Amino acid sequence: MLFDPGTDSIDFTWLRLTDGGLRLIYKDETHDTETRRWLVSRSAASPTGPFGPVSAPFTKPMTEGPTAIRLGDRNMVYYDVYEQHRFGGASTTDFVHWTDESARIRFPENARHGTVVRVPRVFADRIA
Repeated sequence: MLFDPGTDSIDFTWLRLTDGGLRLIYKDETHDTETRRWLVSRSAASPTGPFGPVSAPFTKPMTEGPTAIRLGDRNMVYYDVYEQHRFGGASTTDFVHWTDESARIRFPENARHGTVVRVPRVFADRIA
């Protein structure tokens, strides 16, 4: 086991930061008196730690399956809003303040957990 946050958790993903550090993004799957099941993150020096403190949640409850990329000067996290059968997105520059980008993104109908992969423009044009 590389990491145990001390809570029920699933759907871990990494984002390499411009300063060389890492950000671990995952779903807090805790089932207690509070409705959690939202996305949080932690800084990490390496995949084995040390890890920083857990962030405040940056999504509403019932979100999971994050994937993260760097877009210009922002970090973008896409995620599955599974009870509403849609994807959402949020961006940040500091992992404290988040902007909901959900209205600006589109995913194929019935898409579930996904991963963003960079492909050459010529390839994307050929399969479009």
